[in-house]
Amino acid sequence: MIKLIALMSSFLIVIPIQSQDLDFPIFNSKPARGVFSTFEEFIINKPRIVDSFYVELKPRKNEVWEDRPTLIPRYVKNNRKIQNIWGFSDGQSVFIYYQKEYFQVDIYDDEISFLAFADIDELRLQNVGIFAGPLHAGIATEKARKASRSQRIKYIIEPLTGEIVNSTIEYDKEGKIKIYTTDLIFYRDGKKELDQPFKFTFGDNKIYSLPPNSCFELKVEVSDEPLFVCFGEGLKECKALITDEHKKYYIECSISSKKKVPTLIEVDDVNGEYYYALAKKAQKRRDNKKD
Repeated sequence: MIKLIALMSSFLIVIPIQSQDLDFPIFNSKPARGVFSTFEEFIINKPRIVDSFYVELKPRKNEVWEDRPTLIPRYVKNNRKIQNIWGFSDGQSVFIYYQKEYFQVDIYDDEISFLAFADIDELRLQNVGIFAGPLHAGIATEKARKASRSQRIKYIIEPLTGEIVNSTIEYDKEGKIKIYTTDLIFYRDGKKELDQPFKFTFGDNKIYSLPPNSCFELKVEVSDEPLFVCFGEGLKECKALITDEHKKYYIECSISSKKKVPTLIEVDDVNGEYYYALAKKAQKRRDNKKD
C-alpha cells in the first residue's frame, strides 16, 4: 500500500556491548562437552550433566534443511533420549533445543545466534479453531507447520538474559541471506491524457518517462523502509511507497487533459492488472511499428 509519510529527524546513540565487556566463558573458550540444563550453564560453559551420551542423526525431509539433520541426544547407559534441557555440546559445537528440535549455535564476537524454522503464529491458529472449527484448525496447523519448516530464520540469543529474538532474516540452504523482491508496475492509460510524458525518479539521478499508453516495471527488495518516487513540476512532489509484501504493486500515472496536473496513485490488483495489460499491449504495438 502506498503511504504518504512525514519525515522526522532524530539521533540515537548506540553503545555496542562487546564480548570482552561481557567476559562470559562461552565467548572465550571452546565449548565443554556435556548437556546444558539451563542457559546459565551454557553462558558460563559449565554443563551440569557430563554423563556419556551420543547423538542420533536423522535426515530432514525438506531440501532447505538437507544439510542439517535432526539431532537426538541419547544416554549411552540406557539409550534414553535426553530431555528437558537447554541444549548440549559435543565438545566442538553447541546445539540449542528450540521448536522441539536441536539447532547449531553460532558464536561470533558479541553475537550468539542460530538458524531454525520460522515461528508459527499460535494465536492465529487458535482463532481459526474458535471461528472455523477443529477440522479447519487442524488443516491450517499442518499447512503452517510445513511452511515453517521450509524456512531458515536467524534467531539471536541475548547474552545477558538468554532471551531468543527472531531477527526475521531468512537464509537459503547455501547459507546466503534470502532476498524477497516485489514488482512495482507503473502504467499510463491513453484516454483523455496530454501528450507530454509523465516524468518521475526514485532519487537515483535517473529520470523515467512514460508517454500515454505505456508502462514500466521495477523490481525492488521487500522492505519496511519507504521508497520515494518524485514527480510533477521539478520532480518536487514525492510519495512514499511501502513495499512490505512479496507481491505486485500497480501504480497509475496520469496527466489528464482536463486537470493537466501529474498524479500518481496506487490501484487495486484487479483494475491495475487490467489497465496495465492495455498499456503494455499498446506499447508493444508502438514498438513493433518502430521496428
